[in-house]
Amino acid sequence: DGIVMGGGVGVSAHASLRIVTERSRVAMPETGIGFVPDVGGTHLLAAAPGELGTHLALTGRSVGAADALLCGLADHYVPTRRLPELTEALAASATAHEVARTVRSFSEEPPAGELAAQRDWIDAC
Repeated sequence: DGIVMGGGVGVSAHASLRIVTERSRVAMPETGIGFVPDVGGTHLLAAAPGELGTHLALTGRSVGAADALLCGLADHYVPTRRLPELTEALAASATAHEVARTVRSFSEEPPAGELAAQRDWIDAC
């Protein structure tokens, strides 16, 4: 429910369930100063649709929930206000299947992001 940057993206983005909230900011700022993302970050950026990964790699731009979902850096959006309820429901989940089902049941559409509207020029570059 906050900032995930650099190695934190690399570690968390390989998890089976990745949740973002309206307060989430996801970035690999090391790319902005010429460093290559570690912990599999380059793989994650390469897997982003179109040229979004290239854009993020070249700019070091941070993204919110909708853009993290669009780029494949997260799987589910859960509003911050629902996190205590989600935590309680997850504590009652006994299997990985139940955990996944629980997270899906709390998942909602995120507020609009910025990258989807900019795909034309990003992909054209």
